[in-house]
Parts: sequence; C-alpha cells; structure tokens
Amino acid sequence: MTESTATNLPTVQLLHQLPDDSAHVDWLLAPPGFDDGNNDHPLIALRAPGRIDELEKDGSGAAESAQRPKPGAPRVPGVPRVPGAPGAPGAAMDLIRIADHRLAYLDYEGPISDRRGIVRRICRGTTRSWLEQGNIWDLQIVWDLETGTQRLQALRIEHLQAAKWLVWAI
Repeated sequence: MTESTATNLPTVQLLHQLPDDSAHVDWLLAPPGFDDGNNDHPLIALRAPGRIDELEKDGSGAAESAQRPKPGAPRVPGVPRVPGAPGAPGAAMDLIRIADHRLAYLDYEGPISDRRGIVRRICRGTTRSWLEQGNIWDLQIVWDLETGTQRLQALRIEHLQAAKWLVWAI
C-alpha cells in the first residue's frame, strides 16, 4: 500500500460538448508528486457519463437526481446525469481512462483542436488525500461548488481492466 503525502492536488471536471451534440465529463486529476515541485506531470484524465461530485455514499442523488436536484450542486445545462449502479456501496459510474492531458486544461475553456468540440469547466476541486492499494485509489476531494460553498467527498476508484475504471462514493 502506498499513500501520497501530497496535499492540495488540483482536480477539475470539464463538460466536453462534442460536434454531434452529445456530451460527457472529462475528470482531470493532478497525480501524487504534482505539488512536490514537479509540475511536469500530465493530468490523469478519466471520461465519465456525468458529474463526479454528484455521487453519494447512500446511493441517493444519482438516478433520482433528475427529479430532485441536490442542494449545492445546481444543474448545469447539457451535463449528463449520473446513473446508479446496483450492488455498489453507493451511486457509482463507469469511467474510461483517456490520454493524459496538459496542465493548461486545469484552467482552459473553449474549443478543442481538430474540431473535437468545446470544453467548459463545471467544477473545480482539491484532492486532500490519495491512498493507493493495488488497483484501487481512495481519494478525499474538496469540491468548490457553484454556490460558493465547498463539499468534502470521499471516493474510491478501481481499475477494472485496460481503460475501464469504476468510481463510487465511500
């Protein structure tokens, strides 16, 4: 088991609107070591069907959130809702690991080269702890919400196979 002693690792969620009008969320995380003066690390990039900050430990706020928005997480037009995952400890979603991203994407909003769509930041946060055990990462993230408040969220991310990952609230 390895534990990162890094704190204040930046993370963002970008709404990626594609030319065909479909959308997904690109979740970008600065890896452990990022704040140790080595900012050459690229950002870990995971594609999600909806907002990571909407995952709830008890499973609420995911499938039913389309009918009942959660306090502190106002709806952003075009952002897909999070599907619930039966049998998981809480609401969960599949992730796909995509190519690492440049640090500029922590702040970038706008068109993507080669007509691949447009990105817009929908949530920014700070990873306060990062614990790795084999193919599992346990993270604690403080999200800066659109309401001007912050929310602490504990997440577990499991690498299932190849580019397939799963995330849920713990």
